[in-house]
Amino acid sequence: MTNNSICRTCGYHGPSETVTPGSFLIEVFLWLCLMLPGMLYSVWRLTNRHQACPSCHQTTMIPIASPIGRQLLKAQRSETASEDQQPDP
Repeated sequence: MTNNSICRTCGYHGPSETVTPGSFLIEVFLWLCLMLPGMLYSVWRLTNRHQACPSCHQTTMIPIASPIGRQLLKAQRSETASEDQQPDP
């Protein structure tokens, strides 16, 4: 996704990260043992890549330009503004 994304789970806004499932070490081990399991594992890892939130690692990042994205950003900003207005004890 682009830099203009917001997470529906935690409210993070910014760029998402690409997440590759599985383990690189297991992939190397399988390639060293036998070629077919290593190749299958590599293909599985590459085809299951996805964009995720860097903060909570969920796949709920949406563009801020979308209606729900604008609504979430507006709610987040109003919460921050109301927290700033509260007096310190």
